[in-house]
Amino acid sequence: MPAPLLALLPPLLRALVARLLRVARQRLLPLLRRLGARLTSAQSRQALLTCLLCLLNLRKKADDP
Repeated sequence: MPAPLLALLPPLLRALVARLLRVARQRLLPLLRRLGARLTSAQSRQALLTCLLCLLNLRKKADDP
C-alpha cells in the first residue's frame, strides 16, 4: 500500500468504528430498555445497567482521539 493510503487508514478505521458503535447503540438501547422494564429483580436490572455502562464507556473510548 502506498504511504498516503496508510496515513489515512487510522482515521478511517476510527470513523468506521464510531459509526458502527452509534448504529449498534441506536438499535440495542431500545431493546435493552424494554428488557429492563420487564425485569422484576433488582439484581437483574443492576446487571443490565452495568452492561449499558460498559457499552457507553466503549463508545467514549472509540470517540476519543
